[in-house]
Amino acid sequence: MINRTTEVVVIDDVKDEVEPLLNLLNKQGVGLCYYRGNLRDLPEKPIVGVRLLFLDFVLGTDGQSDKNKISALMGVVKGIVARDNGPYVIFAWTKHNQPQDDLFGAFKKAIMNDKDFPKPVIIIDLEKNKCVNNLRLIRKRLKEVFNDKNILEVLFHWESNARTALRDVVKLLTEISRPAITQDESFDDYSSKWNAELEKHFCKIAEMTMGKKNIGKNRRTLIAAQIALTYPFHDCLERRVWTDSEKFTNLISKIYNHASRSHTTEERALLNTAFLLNCLELEKNLQPGNVYLLSDIYKNLKCKQKACYVNKAKFTKNTIAGAFFNGDLNTYGRNKELLKELVPVLIEVTPECDFVQNKWKCAKLIYGVLWPQEHENQLKSPQKTKTLFISSPVLVNLRNKNYCLAFNSHYLLTLDFSVFKNIAPVFRARKEFLVDIQHWFASHISRPGKSEF
Repeated sequence: MINRTTEVVVIDDVKDEVEPLLNLLNKQGVGLCYYRGNLRDLPEKPIVGVRLLFLDFVLGTDGQSDKNKISALMGVVKGIVARDNGPYVIFAWTKHNQPQDDLFGAFKKAIMNDKDFPKPVIIIDLEKNKCVNNLRLIRKRLKEVFNDKNILEVLFHWESNARTALRDVVKLLTEISRPAITQDESFDDYSSKWNAELEKHFCKIAEMTMGKKNIGKNRRTLIAAQIALTYPFHDCLERRVWTDSEKFTNLISKIYNHASRSHTTEERALLNTAFLLNCLELEKNLQPGNVYLLSDIYKNLKCKQKACYVNKAKFTKNTIAGAFFNGDLNTYGRNKELLKELVPVLIEVTPECDFVQNKWKCAKLIYGVLWPQEHENQLKSPQKTKTLFISSPVLVNLRNKNYCLAFNSHYLLTLDFSVFKNIAPVFRARKEFLVDIQHWFASHISRPGKSEF
C-alpha cells in the first residue's frame, strides 16, 4: 500500500550541513529521501520517479583526485536513481575550494560515457552555503533555467497535476460512498458501512464497463472497476491542466514555431504506436480491439474447418500479400524479401455494446497485415482501389521495426471463443482507433451498390 514515490532526493555525507534544507522541505510538505552517500546507505533497489536530486560533489573524498571523486558520485547516484528513472534535475553543490568547473566538466563527461547512468536533463550549480537555508534562491535558479523556456517544465507540471487529479478521484469516490453518521453509532460500525458502500459502487462501476452478465468472482470485475475510474480522472486532470497552462505563454509560441516541421518516419511510427495502440503486456482476455498474430491463431485452431468458418489453406502469406499488393506480386523483384518480413494479423471488431452486454456469439475478426515500411510504396492505396477496400495504412513500430498497419474488408472471419483461450494479443487498438476501423468497415459493407436494371 505504501508506494515508492519519492520525487526529491538529497545526497550529502554530512547531514548537519543539509539539515536546514531538509527542514525547509519538510515544512513545505515535500516528500524526500536523504542519503549519506556511502554504499551501505543506499536503497534496496534504485528509485524510479526522482525529479530533483541535491548532490554534494565531494562525498567523503576530500583530498582525493578528481577521478576518485567522480567515481564515487557515479556509483552513489546509480545506486539511488534507477536507470529508467526518466528526466530529472541535479542540483550540484560543494563548499570546498576545488574549482567547480573542473568537477562539473569531468562529471558531465563521465555521464555521457556511461550508458547505464540515469541521464539528467540538466545540472545546475549551487552555492551550498547560500542556498541550504533559502528555498527562494533554489526556486530562482530553477526559474532561470526552466521558467517558460524548456518544454520539460510542462511535462513536470503535467505529472504533478496528474497525481493531484488521481487524489481528486479517490476523494470523489470515497465521498460519494461516505455514509451518514447515526446517533450512538460506533466508529467500527461506521467504518464497516463505509467500506460496504465502496464495494457496492465498485460493483456498479464494473457493470458499466463490462456488463452485468459478465460480473463474476474473479479479478476481472475488480480490474474493470479500476479502469473505469480513468473517466473522472480525465475530467479532473483536464480542469487542472487548463488552469496550469496559463503559465506557459512563451512555450506556446515556441511550440507553434514547429508546426511546419515534418516528422521522420521513425518519429511517426513511435508516436502512432504510443497514442493509437496499447503495446504493453496484455492479458489473455478476448475483447474488441485485440490484434493477434495469425500464426498464434493457427497454432490454436483445433476445431474443424466448417465449425470455424476458415480454410487455412487459403490464407498463406503469398495470398495475403497479394490482397494488399499494388499490382502483380509475381512481378515484384523483392517479393521473397517482402514475404519474409510481412506479418499477417487479425483484429477483433465486435461492437462494444455486444461485448458489454454479453450478446456476442463468436469472435469477429478482419484480416490485416503489418507491412514492412521499406515496401510501403508497394501497398495498395485506399484512395485508388475500387474492388478492394483497404484502411489507410498507419505507420507503427513493433519490436523495433516500422510497419504499415492495414486491414482488408474482403476478409471477415468468425472464430469460436475457445480458440483464444491461451492466446495473448500482440497489441490492442485504443478505443478511438478501433472505432475508426469499425466505422470504416461498417461504411464499406453498407454500400448500396447498383440498384438500376
